[in-house]
Amino acid sequence: MNHIAVIKIGTSLLTNSDGSLKISFLGRITEEISAVQKNGWGIVLVSSGAMASGTGILKGKPHDIVERSLFACVGQPFLMKYYADFFGIFGIIVAQTLLTRRDFENEEASVLLEKNMSQMIKNGIIPIANENDLISIEELTVGDNDQLSARIAVLLNAEKLIIVSDVDGLYSENPQTNPHAQKFEVVECITENIEACVGEKISKNSLGGMKSKLSAAKYATQNGVETVIFSGIEDRNALSQILREEKNIGTRFLSQQKNS
Repeated sequence: MNHIAVIKIGTSLLTNSDGSLKISFLGRITEEISAVQKNGWGIVLVSSGAMASGTGILKGKPHDIVERSLFACVGQPFLMKYYADFFGIFGIIVAQTLLTRRDFENEEASVLLEKNMSQMIKNGIIPIANENDLISIEELTVGDNDQLSARIAVLLNAEKLIIVSDVDGLYSENPQTNPHAQKFEVVECITENIEACVGEKISKNSLGGMKSKLSAAKYATQNGVETVIFSGIEDRNALSQILREEKNIGTRFLSQQKNS
């Protein structure tokens, strides 16, 4: 496999408001990812949804950082079971990969991480990464799975980072409050003016929002990884179209290193 794509899926796509998993979406997205892998792409999946899934199991809402960690740890194996079952339909093995920012900042750990994840990909295994919620403060407070996906993409020298969201790209303003907001089809460079377009998060079930996604895109593109943010709500074979570069879907952020 010569090409690697890191795909990040957000909480709002994976779970309902009560924390139950959206089984139909899981079935569709795993089928799309499986098709992409069978076409020669090495895939790393970064999946949110553990904490929201935990609320469906524990029948409550977390009120502080300790409870958020508890709910996420309970929801994580439940989420992984569905991934393993759905990917198993297509003969694909998955591997749970729990990480923190410190794993990338420690040189010895990052070298081992790159080696092991590359070996998984080489053997057709899809690593499914998430923040290690038991000990990670960043993800539970600022939605760091977006940042995690960017760090993995850079570490593996991925060709693309694809952030699957509930919005179809970056807009000049919040499209939910301003119907005349203009979507950016292609962003050559994430400038201060581009960053000023995003506000706070919209979805109550997710922790990151567009601000976090744009920050991830900035880190990835500055380090040579093209990034796409698009909506996974519609039932369409978008992943294959994005990777084949048939047309622009969502917002495409060009790699700075490859375009300099």
